[in-house]
Order: sequence, then C-alpha cells, then structure tokens
Amino acid sequence: MTPILELEDIRVIRGGVEIIKGISAAFEKGTVTVILGPSGSGKSTLLKIAAGVIPPDGGRALYRGEDLFQMREEDNRRFRRLNGFVFQDGALWANRSIYENLSLPLQYHMPELSREDINQRIRSSIARIGFQDNPQLRPAQLSGGERKMIGFIRAMMTDPELIFMDSPTDNVDSAVAGRIRTIVADLKQESKTLLICSHDRELISAAADNLIVLDRGEILAHGPFREVLTGEDAKVKEIIGSVIDADSILGNDLLQLLSPDQDDNPFL
Repeated sequence: MTPILELEDIRVIRGGVEIIKGISAAFEKGTVTVILGPSGSGKSTLLKIAAGVIPPDGGRALYRGEDLFQMREEDNRRFRRLNGFVFQDGALWANRSIYENLSLPLQYHMPELSREDINQRIRSSIARIGFQDNPQLRPAQLSGGERKMIGFIRAMMTDPELIFMDSPTDNVDSAVAGRIRTIVADLKQESKTLLICSHDRELISAAADNLIVLDRGEILAHGPFREVLTGEDAKVKEIIGSVIDADSILGNDLLQLLSPDQDDNPFL
C-alpha cells in the first residue's frame, strides 16, 4: 500500500545543533501512529514537519508522493483542507471569539457552506466536546483546558482525512480527556489517519496501531504497537517504561481478548 505520508531523511538544526537526525518513516492511510519519547526528544518538531507547519533543514515530507514544501499554491491549499492540527497550547486566535475561531477554517476552506451550515457544524462540535460557555467569549476569557478543548475541535471542523495531535489530553480535566479519547476512538473507526504525540496511557493502549519511540532526535523503534512493546532493545524498554506500563497494557489486551463484550468502547 502506498503511504499517505512519508518522511525522508528529515534533519533539523537549531543553534548549530542537529536536533532531528535523519529521520525516515512512512504512514499508511487509516492508521493511528503514536510518537512517544522523553522531553526534548523532538516529538513536537517532527510532528509539525510532517504536517507541513515548519520546514526541515534537510530531507523531504511527502503527502501522497508530493513534497509539502514544494507544492503549488492550489495543491497546498487542498492539503490544508484535508488535514487538521491539534496544537499543544490550543493556538487560538486571541483577537477572535470562540465562534470565529471555529468558523474561520470553514469559511476559508469550504466557502460553499451557508451561514446556517456553519452554525450547525459549530453547534454540533461544541456539543460533542461538552463545551458549555458562550461561544462569543474570547480565548483569554477561558481556562487553559477550555482553550485546548476548542483548539481540538477546531482541527476537526473541515472533517480532515489526516489529523496531527500534539499532546491532546494534556492539561485538561479527566472529563474532557475522556471525551477527547472517545473522539479519537471515533476517528479511528472512521479510518482517519492520525499522528499523535502523547504519553496518555489510555489513549495509546486503545488507539495506537503503530508506535514510534524517539530519543534525542532519532527513531529507536517504529512498528506495530505490540511488536514495539515486546521488543528487546533496552533503551526502548526504558523509554516506554518511563511513559507507560507496557506489562499492564499487554495484560489489558489479553483481558479484552478474553472478554465477551467485544463491542464495548475501549475508552469507557
């Protein structure tokens, strides 16, 4: 199967130091890949390059075989329409209301939508995440968790096929984190392609098809979820162990296989 997204020998240099060191990886359509690693390992930088947010200093990021940073304007605009990015801090427009933050992607990428269509999408998205405040509020009037929540649903507004998430459940309360995990489960069922930086054990164990273990700008392991968890590399084991309890996850997988309730939502 031809990958929907490929990274070829990606290199990033900051302050004369190479922080991403020749990373190559491929991501197939309809799969969920979780990138994990210690703080400073390059996870967020790699995610932003894969999404076309920042360019690498070397190498190429390819969407369906085309270099993200060499695309014609119309192709780049189409790519933006077909992907969504959940930023770690929400990254909302401070001088716009919540309603405007959610409507602008629709107005830009889907100008054919009527005002009522836009209103309906916003109402549906707000209800899905459980946001209850006035959508005319500005981001500064919200808590950090609420801003994160709005940033999460903004990334979904155009129904993208490719979604990038940078620590989507960090700095939110348990109820919101649970809703986000449920939406991720829904996206997985819809065969969306997801790349997620996360140390959320519940999210990883229930959603990941593949894992990337990153350290000091290098990929130490990349492969199917269980294969990476059960690998023998000592450094990979150490990093995974510092983030998630692999034995517990594998034990839960076994219990799920033995459970008669196979249709239950794994996040509930």
